[in-house]
Amino acid sequence: MRQYFSKSLFIIWAIGLGLAILASIVQIIIPRIIKNFINFAIKINFQGIDLTRMILLFGCLLSLICISQALIGFTSERAMLNIRLKIFERLLQDGPQIAEMPISEIANRLTNDNEVFGKYLSTTLPNLIKNCLIFIGSLIGLTTLNAKL
Repeated sequence: MRQYFSKSLFIIWAIGLGLAILASIVQIIIPRIIKNFINFAIKINFQGIDLTRMILLFGCLLSLICISQALIGFTSERAMLNIRLKIFERLLQDGPQIAEMPISEIANRLTNDNEVFGKYLSTTLPNLIKNCLIFIGSLIGLTTLNAKL
């Protein structure tokens, strides 16, 4: 794995994953912020409400999600490119042994394997980490709202 994921690519992937985790934390906190905002708006009878902060919060959240997905997607695709290049080099070295297999079978196997691994790097692993964090944060948030749950 290290030979396909250089140190700089891993750092960029980790930054993207960190931004995704930060976006998850913000998603957990947003209901509390909205609750406080609505309670404040009710106290002042909805007069002079400034929605700028709420719009800015949602805009920042959207930006975090987009940037994290772009970084994770970019690094995953670069890793997949590195894997394809290494496989191609290996196929060229093993020419006589590979010549016995049909080209369509080789191409199909490489494409399917690369696609599965690419989806794992770009979506499955980040979503697993992010969703586990959201689940744990939601449980913590629910118990702080009502300990009897």
